[in-house]
Amino acid sequence: MIENKIPSDQIFYHYLSLFVIGNFWYHLTLLLSNIKQAPKRVIIVDLMYLADLTLLPVLTSWIIEKPSALAVANYGIVYLIAQLVRTWLRHIVFSIHIFSALPAERAAIIEDHTDRQMRLRTILLFILNGSLIALALLNPKLTIYAYLALPILDFFLPSHKKLIKKIKR
Repeated sequence: MIENKIPSDQIFYHYLSLFVIGNFWYHLTLLLSNIKQAPKRVIIVDLMYLADLTLLPVLTSWIIEKPSALAVANYGIVYLIAQLVRTWLRHIVFSIHIFSALPAERAAIIEDHTDRQMRLRTILLFILNGSLIALALLNPKLTIYAYLALPILDFFLPSHKKLIKKIKR
């Protein structure tokens, strides 16, 4: 008879990792579905994004096998990088849309506004994720739960798609 040697917490973290990556993939698909033809810079940033995402299952395994402050902090760093690259990619795609849909003068004004929003979002990402990484060094178990909540919140928060629809009008 074959014994089941996979602990239930490993299965839980496996599916959690799948949900986290699925959430990033969902947002990436929404973002790229609005581009007719992706320029090279979009493809390069997209590959950077995907390369970062491939590390999440490895780090999830590390957290399962040896839950430690270092494991959770590394997960946080990779999660932060994914969020930053996604923000950068969102900004690039948004710029492509505004310059293709609007007169140059109006597009430049909107891009200036979105540049400020991107800088603010980047600062907030650093503050939030930096706090979580610091918390990981003090209380890794609590930080794991915080990292569980982030993709769930991100999944249910409004996406950029509404903004792009407004621009197309």
